[in-house]
Order: sequence, then C-alpha cells, then structure tokens
Amino acid sequence: MKCTCTYNRLKELGYINHLYSKTCPMSETNLRNAMLDYLGYKNIYCWLNNTQGNYNKFTNTYYKNPRLRKGIADIIGLMPNGRLLAIECKVGKNKQTESQIEFEKEIIANKGIYILAYDLDELEKKLKQYDN
Repeated sequence: MKCTCTYNRLKELGYINHLYSKTCPMSETNLRNAMLDYLGYKNIYCWLNNTQGNYNKFTNTYYKNPRLRKGIADIIGLMPNGRLLAIECKVGKNKQTESQIEFEKEIIANKGIYILAYDLDELEKKLKQYDN
C-alpha cells in the first residue's frame, strides 16, 4: 500500500508536510502522522498517545509502566464540543486486539467518539458524522 492517497488528500487541502512522499510505504507511523496533521488542520486538539515502554539506561532495558492501560487508541483528542476523541490507526490487514475492542466499548459507553481508520479518507468521512 502506498501513501499516495494521504499525500494527495493533504495536498488537495493545501496542507502538506515535507515528510510525506508519494512513494513511501504506508506504515502505521506514517498514517498516524498524516492523521495528526489532518486533525491539526481541522483545528481539533489532539496528541499522539505513547504507550511504548520506557528505557532504563542503568539496566539497558525497556519496561512497561504498570499504570498504562492496554488497548488505548493511538491518537487522543477533544472535539470542539468537548467530547473525547479516540482514533485507532491500522494499515493493511491489521485488526484491533481484544484490549483495543474493550477500550472502544468503554469510550462509546461514556459518550466519547471512537474511530477505527485505515486511511485518511476513512477518518475524514467518520469525523463528518460528528460535525456540529
């Protein structure tokens, strides 16, 4: 899968980041970055949720913070109306894990917005459902 769709969409919107290339393979990292740029363009307050382990330079190892929840979405934000926004980015044949599905259910049960998106166009379409 190529990131031409994302590149062309951001170009159409007049918002291109120099990091995107027409020929770069679409990874979840590239997709997250494109989505963060798009959300910024739409003035939606959001941030990348880092759930990776922390590095301990004394033991030269990574460890997970035990207080972190499993399954938290890649991007967390607030819609202009104040609703919580959680976006899970996936590419190719990647699917949600059980913990991600549980997180989705909890967000929806608490009147938040949860979006599972495989590309920028899908994110844009799903966000339009929540425009006020």
